[in-house]
Formats: sequence, C-alpha cells, structure tokens
Amino acid sequence: MQKAVCRFAIILVVSLFVQGQTHYPDSFHMEEPIRSPAKIPTAVFRQILRSDDNLLRVDETVLHFKSRISGTLIDLNSDKRPDFLVQGNDGANITGFWLFRNIKGRQQLVLYTTGLALDLLRHKHNGLRDIEAVCATAVTLSSAIYRFNGQKYRAHTCWSEDMGKDPGKRPKNFYRCSQ
Repeated sequence: MQKAVCRFAIILVVSLFVQGQTHYPDSFHMEEPIRSPAKIPTAVFRQILRSDDNLLRVDETVLHFKSRISGTLIDLNSDKRPDFLVQGNDGANITGFWLFRNIKGRQQLVLYTTGLALDLLRHKHNGLRDIEAVCATAVTLSSAIYRFNGQKYRAHTCWSEDMGKDPGKRPKNFYRCSQ
C-alpha cells in the first residue's frame, strides 16, 4: 500500500511538472509552415529590416515584406521567458532566419543567417543553445554550427558534402567558417 501511494505521488509530481512546461518548436524548414505561429512584434520587425539592407527592394512595400515572414516563440536558454524566431517564407532552397533573445522583456537580435533549415540543438554555450543552419544546392549539402559568444551567435564549425557520391563514400569537408 505504501509503495502504491509513493508511486502515485511520483507520477502526480512528474505530470504536474510536465504540464507546467511550455514546449516550443526547435526545428524549422523553409518549405514547412511554422508550427504555433505568433504575431511578430513591431520592435522585432524593425530589427529585421535593419539586419539586411537588401530586404526591401524598390518595388516592395513593408506590408508585402511582412506577409513573406512568420514568427514563433522559441526557448534558447530555459529561463521561462520566451525568445523569438522569424523565418522567411520564400526563396530557392534559401531563406532568412532571425533569432531573438529575450532580455528583460525586450527581444534582441542575436543571429541572422540564411539557409534551408535551422535547428536548435541541445548543447549550450554561454547559456544559449547551439544552432545548426543547413544549406543545400543540387549537389552539395552544407551546414554551420553557431555558438553563442555572450553577445551574438558566431559560426563555429562548417562543413559540406557532395550529394552526388554514394552515402557511404561522401566524407564531410570541414572548412573555416566565414563571419
């Protein structure tokens, strides 16, 4: 009887803990819509526009650009304050990804990169999860692992592989990441 009560108490505590946690997505692909989309805050949108001078072309309005991006809440550091990710919705195997860190209720841009897919990894540096950005062409798959340096994410490990070779015979070619 005592063992049954103890098991019940453990199950109850674990289930309450799991229910109290918010699960955010951690994998993003440009050809898939964002799960659990969230409205992009005005301050985040302004930082996106400042991150790349080529985002707004002469023939494109801010409203049109806003319709080509979507955002969602994410968790970079398990601090119970939601961070934010914005993903572009178009491109030829490449789109923009913007990561924002929640610092005292304000979103700060910590990574802007382009690629086909972006994954939030489990391993952390300086308190924030490592990020993997993947790019693809018809014959090459490339990847960059980004680590947080205390201020921003920086490319740490970069590699590519030739997709034209047999899977067992295509070694990863590591190279120096460009910043």
